[in-house]
Amino acid sequence: MAENTSLEVRDIEKRELNASFNSYVENRNELLVTVPELIDWNMFQRRCVPELVEVLQMQHRRLKKRGVTIRTRQRELFKRDNIGEEFIAQTERLWYDGPYSIYVLRKKEKRFREYCRENREPAGFTDKGWFTYYFRQEPGEGKKISSEYIESTRLGSYGRESEYSLEQNLKQERVNLWTLMFLFWILTSVVSFVSYFIISGFLSVTFPGISEEMMLGVSLINAGCLDVVLRVRLLMMYLRYRLRVKSHKVLESIRQQWPEFCIEKFIAMTDSRLKRIFYADSMADIGNFVSCDLTEFLKKYANVVDCETLDFRFVGMSQDENYEYIDVRQKVLLTGDLGYRMKRKKRTVKIRFMRSKDSIMYTDFYRDWYVGEVDV
Repeated sequence: MAENTSLEVRDIEKRELNASFNSYVENRNELLVTVPELIDWNMFQRRCVPELVEVLQMQHRRLKKRGVTIRTRQRELFKRDNIGEEFIAQTERLWYDGPYSIYVLRKKEKRFREYCRENREPAGFTDKGWFTYYFRQEPGEGKKISSEYIESTRLGSYGRESEYSLEQNLKQERVNLWTLMFLFWILTSVVSFVSYFIISGFLSVTFPGISEEMMLGVSLINAGCLDVVLRVRLLMMYLRYRLRVKSHKVLESIRQQWPEFCIEKFIAMTDSRLKRIFYADSMADIGNFVSCDLTEFLKKYANVVDCETLDFRFVGMSQDENYEYIDVRQKVLLTGDLGYRMKRKKRTVKIRFMRSKDSIMYTDFYRDWYVGEVDV
């Protein structure tokens, strides 16, 4: 009986979090469309972590400066089960990351974004795929599911295309990679065998005098081309997997030194700081978390009106006599206002975080890291 009650409470929790998330999406869309002079930020402060609210405020200022509005229409995609009934393609899970409890919501959506300016034709872009949203509960609120849990859980970050490189995915990804390698090997063998008879029959009818050696050679060339394509595809998948393994090893090193480390909070910090840099007009707008001169960087990306995170991974962790360093790579999708049209491009940004070993706030893992280098 107690177990059923617990499950019932969890269902209520999920519905409440989904309702809170849908309300956030509606208000964010309204913010990007209207660009009003005065905005009530209380709603965003209740549903988002402070870093995400700051990003929205800076994006709002950039849109207002450029005279751009963003209209977003999104539709949840459905799929059919074995019985033929349609349901929303969505996954949910609740897990603990350091002292934080993380609620992960993944939705398969089709999203249309329209960027509008006065006296210009609107530019529209359509995205379809999995969109992942991370809700973070602040520590000290307890890990029990209750109404207080919902009130203390806020949207921390979100991304598109794939989930971040969490260790839960590596084992399954390795199994999938080996399975594909085996299936591709079988496919290449079958195609080589079948293509020999098909090509041989075609050549024998078209060119009656052709030799068997020539027919075998053509068949082998056909099979070889297919084999090369499959091998290149497998190599790309393997290299991506190795990068994720390397990212996980760096994460393990960090957690050995700081057991209370929360990967989601660090990713959210990196994501919000990078977006603030893209939306800033000057060094004064960025804040005090940058220890390098980004004046030329800000001039180069002064026309960015929208920035979306696609992927994240750790690259390395090092130190010298005075500082500790964490290197990360973040893949983003930038939308720039060129005046006469909108342009989208994907970029991989290299970020180096640094922290002094003599820092007063040495026990705070997140606030004490400064951006020491940014490279696109």
